[in-house]
Parts: sequence; structure tokens; C-alpha cells
Amino acid sequence: MDVVRVTQLLNRALHGDATGIDELRQATQQELYEAGKTFGGTLRFGRATTLRVLGDWEAGLLSDEQVRWWALFMFAGAFPEQWTPIGWTVHHTSLPLDIDYSEDEEVNEVVFRLKDLGDSDVVISNVERAAMALRLLGPPGA
Repeated sequence: MDVVRVTQLLNRALHGDATGIDELRQATQQELYEAGKTFGGTLRFGRATTLRVLGDWEAGLLSDEQVRWWALFMFAGAFPEQWTPIGWTVHHTSLPLDIDYSEDEEVNEVVFRLKDLGDSDVVISNVERAAMALRLLGPPGA
């Protein structure tokens, strides 16, 4: 995959546009790592990014699977080679991306919950999704 395209898709994902996540999943971990280096520092995202994903999901622009893959990528910095409801495995020769968001506990909790979407026992209702968004709209630590 072209590094310019991978960089564009990575940038979009870091800004909450997960509509290209299926295409981004086609990149190798080495291509993702190289694209991440073009940003010249720590990759970060926060409330606005996560709110956009939740909003696009609510609007029907994203499937449950796209939301899960976005959250898993933001959480792990890589796309697992094998994913099951029990867990995932990664056997990449390149390092995962270091994506920083953990200082905001609300974002951390939402991403952690979204990454498990699609597990056999994980269903996120519209009410829960709205509650996630409301928590992210409030002040940190509220």
C-alpha cells in the first residue's frame, strides 16, 4: 500500500473518521509504523475524536465492526492478525504504534469498551452509546 495513502487514512482515524478503517486494515504493520513516524511525535487523540466515532456510528455511517476495529487499533496500535471474541494475536515484525490517550479516563473507558464490541457477550445499546457520548461531553473526571 502507498505510504501516502496509509498516512492519510491514519490521520483520518486519529481524527475520528473511521470510515476508512477497512482500507487501513490492508496496510502492513511496517507501513502503519512508517506512516506513524511521518507525524513526527507521539500520536494522540482525545474526546473530540472519540465523540466523532460515536456520532458517525449513531448516524449509521459506521458498522459495529468498523467501530470495533477502530477502537482496537487505537488501543493496541496494530491490527491483530487473528481476532476472536476470546482475544487477539499479533506476530508483526514491526512495532505497534504508540497512540496516547490514556490521560483521559473517560476516553480510555470508552475505547476499552468499544474494542470488545462484537464479542459474544458484548452488546452496546443505543442508550449506552448515548451515555458514553454524554460522559465525553462533560468535564474530565466528572
